[in-house]
Amino acid sequence: MTDFPRWKYWLVLVVLLFGILYALPNVFRPQAAVQIQGSSSNPITPALQQQIAQDLQKSGVPSPTPALQGERLLLRFPNTNVQLKAYTVLRDALGDKYVVAVNLASSVPAWLRAIGANAMPLGLDLQGGVHFLMQVDANSVLDQQMHRYLEDVRDSMRAKKIDYSSVERHASTITIVLKTAAARDAARTLITTNDTALTLHNGASGDGSYTLTAVLSPAELDKIEGSIIHQNLATMRNRVNALGVSETGDPAAGRHAHRGRVRPA
Repeated sequence: MTDFPRWKYWLVLVVLLFGILYALPNVFRPQAAVQIQGSSSNPITPALQQQIAQDLQKSGVPSPTPALQGERLLLRFPNTNVQLKAYTVLRDALGDKYVVAVNLASSVPAWLRAIGANAMPLGLDLQGGVHFLMQVDANSVLDQQMHRYLEDVRDSMRAKKIDYSSVERHASTITIVLKTAAARDAARTLITTNDTALTLHNGASGDGSYTLTAVLSPAELDKIEGSIIHQNLATMRNRVNALGVSETGDPAAGRHAHRGRVRPA
């Protein structure tokens, strides 16, 4: 039977204790926090800290003890729900003068950090991913699309020498005023042939002229808004993939909400 020297047992024990000691920080989960970044022109001052505490109290958010780290103020909160509420309050209250962002703050005791024992940094995969909710301004894109339809209708009627009085746009509707019924029928045939995205309705005005009203079809409206969301999601997904995550999910949060989600996991 092999008999190991006693000092080897002590060496294994010491190594094991050091391993436990330096693995201990991983037991302390990071805390939800909000950080406020100052600058040379807008430093973190005691008056600002007092204002932050008052703003949080007015909104029913418990005001934590702030920790000043250089030009950055760190506020710790018990959970993410309180963190997000505090973030919204402070972002609206401080405006553009300070950078307000959500963060995770280390909860490792100071005595462990003093000997270099810190928690292992986890990537997105090991932290369960991150969730983005993105809202897209679809109205501006629809406005540009309707303006393009307006110019196309006007140019095509000029090219075919169709006699019209005016072509005007009101929100998502294009109204064409023509002098004769024959001109209206010719314009209707032309527009239907060139662009099936518009739904046309005949009408007449009190001065004896003839009108043709063009609106986006529901199918085309769905297509445009869906395309807007998916284009923005593709951009966000590509940027997230650059971080090296394992997979991304991007369900739309509703067409009428003009929102999409990207969930790296």
